[in-house]
Amino acid sequence: IINIKEVQKSRKNEVKINDNLHKIISNKKFFLSIGRFTKQKNFLFYLNCIPEILKLDPELYFLFIGQGEDKEKFLEISNKLNISDKIFIIDHTENVHYFMKKASALVLPSLWEDPGFVLVEAGYNNCQVLSSNCPNGPSEIVSDDGGYLFESNSKLSLINTISFFLK
Repeated sequence: IINIKEVQKSRKNEVKINDNLHKIISNKKFFLSIGRFTKQKNFLFYLNCIPEILKLDPELYFLFIGQGEDKEKFLEISNKLNISDKIFIIDHTENVHYFMKKASALVLPSLWEDPGFVLVEAGYNNCQVLSSNCPNGPSEIVSDDGGYLFESNSKLSLINTISFFLK
């Protein structure tokens, strides 16, 4: 499933990102989410939860890696919620491992997965996972010591899971 030699080599490689994001990645706590901005990945739901998450820890940042048809709507909502200074988006990277090794956790709010390869990558990188308990992947991959599952599409469950994780 994972080409270990390639992953080990890529984890050591720096990724070209702007200075502001580099400072965040290097010095701050951030949650990482990877996937297309689509209904399946449920990033709009997660985005609407971020103001509540920031009440738990105002120092958190949120990095999203992906593109997709909901990206513009995502950016509009982040501006309306007045949290755009806490959100960073990278359209694409060849090296998700670089970000996984630095992230506080990978957050996967998907409505379904098939089976969720990003969860396998997170596990390999010892990146904690906060995932919806959606069909086809998370409960089979995320174990008690590798992450936390929350009820799919439930703001209360997500907030409670993040609160537990942060403690």
